Amino acid sequence: MTIPNRNHDTEWVRNLKDENLLCRSIRHMWNQNRFAVLDEEDQFRAPVGTETTIKRELTCDRCGCQRFDYYSRYSVRSSPGYRPFLRMKVVYKYPTGYKFVGAEHMFERPDASDFFMEAYLRFRTE
Repeated sequence: MTIPNRNHDTEWVRNLKDENLLCRSIRHMWNQNRFAVLDEEDQFRAPVGTETTIKRELTCDRCGCQRFDYYSRYSVRSSPGYRPFLRMKVVYKYPTGYKFVGAEHMFERPDASDFFMEAYLRFRTE
């Protein structure tokens, strides 16, 4: 297997704000803002077989990124592979400057090692 040459934008990584670089290199510091059913009924007393949607809203305390998790809640316990809560989708809302845009191929985007190296150069303590 031939691995293409990496021709990516390390200057973009060097110009990241500190908080964006930290989240890129060690992940987000999530804080839960809201965790609620999207409709009005008390879903823990839902009729058998009904489905409801639950939304969890998170915000990163460091960079301000927002994350929205959507779960289905099923009341039917007799179905094969039953899970009371199933994550359906996750939506992210990134702060300005966090997301790299413009790469046509995955090898043109910065990867985890680029963020780690920049964090090491910028934040090392010795």
